[in-house]
Amino acid sequence: MTQEPKDPKIVVDEDWKERVRAEREASRESRKQADRGAGGGGSSSGPARPDPFSMLVSSLAAEAMVALGQAPDPTQGHPVVRPELARHSIDMLDMLEEKTKGNLSPDESQMLDSLLHQLRMLYVQVYRPPSAASAGGDANAAGSGRDSAADGDAGGGGPAPAGDDPAANAGEAK
Repeated sequence: MTQEPKDPKIVVDEDWKERVRAEREASRESRKQADRGAGGGGSSSGPARPDPFSMLVSSLAAEAMVALGQAPDPTQGHPVVRPELARHSIDMLDMLEEKTKGNLSPDESQMLDSLLHQLRMLYVQVYRPPSAASAGGDANAAGSGRDSAADGDAGGGGPAPAGDDPAANAGEAK
C-alpha cells in the first residue's frame, strides 16, 4: 500500500516575460488615457484623487479652527484658544489667496474667499485684544477669556503693538 512518490509535473511557460511586459504596457497606456480623460470629464475606474489645493486650504482652516477653540486641541484633548496661531493660519490663507489670484477656478476662488471671511469673523468674535476688552476695566479681567499658553505665544502677554492689531487685520475687507 505504499505509494511511490510521483515526480511533480513541471510546466515551463517560456513566454511569461513577454506577457508581463505586454500587461505593464497596457496598464501604462490605460493610465495615460485616464489622465488625459480626467481633464475632459472622462470617467476613471479608480477613486477620485483629492484636490491638492482644497486639501491645503482645508488643512490651514482646520488649524485655525482648533486655535480658535472651535475643536479640541489634539495635544490636550480639549479646546484651547491660541489667537496668535489662529492669526498665523488666517494670514497664511490670505497670502495663498493673494499669490494664486487669477490662477484659481471660480469654485476654488469662491471657497477660499468664503472660508477666509468666516475665519476672520470668528477670530474677531473669539479674540478681543486687551485694549478693546478693558475699556475702563481691570487688565486681568480683560485677558480672562484667553489661555495662558496664548499669552506665552504672543511674546510676553502684553497688548499687541499699535501697528499689529489682530482684530483690525482679521477683519480687513478685500
